[in-house]
Amino acid sequence: SFNRMIMGGGGGAGTANNSPNGPTPSGGGGGGIVILRAGQIAGTGTIEANGIQGVEPEGTDGGGGGGAGGSVMVLSVDPSSASLTINAKGGNGLNSGFREHGPGGGGGGGYIAYQGLTPIADISGGQPGVDKAGGTVNPDPDPYGATPGGQGLTEAATIPEAGVKPGAECLIPNVLLVKRITQINGGTTTKDGDDLSIYNQDNSNPYDDNKVDITE
Repeated sequence: SFNRMIMGGGGGAGTANNSPNGPTPSGGGGGGIVILRAGQIAGTGTIEANGIQGVEPEGTDGGGGGGAGGSVMVLSVDPSSASLTINAKGGNGLNSGFREHGPGGGGGGGYIAYQGLTPIADISGGQPGVDKAGGTVNPDPDPYGATPGGQGLTEAATIPEAGVKPGAECLIPNVLLVKRITQINGGTTTKDGDDLSIYNQDNSNPYDDNKVDITE
């Protein structure tokens, strides 16, 4: 939801047992977070928060998964007629480097929330990769068990306007919590004769008191 926005997760890595000297296959990075608040939005534009593909496998390794789409929130305080396209798509999975080796699955679609305008939104999941042709089990390239990413979510939402909080809400009080020892092994007197049941103020410590004064 718009009050709990997260970045897209990264795709899982592919197998790398046959890439000792070259780039190892990796999952794609996830999409980021975009927050746009404006009095009004005009013109034409595109916002991208897509997941991407990772590194192609070298030799006969498996492929990594696509990154998931990110999150986008757009608020136009006054209704707008802008032509805005928002993409938070999942990245495609990578092909495997050999027949009957696992390709990468597609990344899931992201999240888009908007108010004050209706964008063209794409939160589709990414497509899986395929293995190479020539195997006895799968003679033709196919996903070999890898699946596409799930569809994301887009919604018109009532998004709170940005504002300035009162100063009192921004104050961080200088508070120190002191735990006093009141009893040790059934007694209240130390071996040096100090009575632990009596409060003794340390005058050299400004915080060693029964109360804490908060000043701005």
